[in-house]
Amino acid sequence: MYYDKTNELSFVSKLPKNNYYSYEFIFDFKFSLCEEKDIIYNNDGTFNRVRISENIFVNISKDELNKNMISFLNKKIGTYITHIESGQKIYIGEDLPGEYTYSRSSQSLTIYKKYIKAIIINYLDDIIKYSYNRNYEANYKIKHLIDAKFGFYRYKIKFSINLNEKEEFFEAVVLLRNDADKKKYLYNILGIKN
Repeated sequence: MYYDKTNELSFVSKLPKNNYYSYEFIFDFKFSLCEEKDIIYNNDGTFNRVRISENIFVNISKDELNKNMISFLNKKIGTYITHIESGQKIYIGEDLPGEYTYSRSSQSLTIYKKYIKAIIINYLDDIIKYSYNRNYEANYKIKHLIDAKFGFYRYKIKFSINLNEKEEFFEAVVLLRNDADKKKYLYNILGIKN
């Protein structure tokens, strides 16, 4: 792995000299394949966390990271995940790519937390499925009169990521919106903290 003269991240392969795979190809490939994950339970059988193993932690700009997250999430629109605790279907709506990537809370993240948010989109199914501790929050904003007519649910999630053979632990909030169509949609993942 190296930076070429244009400051783009590239990966060297066994190809003839001066032929390299471009960063875009490798990064899209990374977003389309999950490395490895485990669901960790406590001794009493209750959920503890989602453990994620990532071998590649690409250091790229926020703009490139944003473009790749939007591209990945656009492919998930219209799908749903069944939440274990409530048994409800949680849909991926058309607003998720923009909200997940460009919301005020997402824009204020450090580049490191933005990378963490990018990594966990590969594991959205498990992040949603195993979230717990539901709290209802009424909608108070005019902009959410339709898309969150029936308010929001906030769930907690714990996960860990193995980076460079070191396991780091995180906690976040999974925010769901209750739409006027009476379906629940993933709205964002907030408050990522160690």
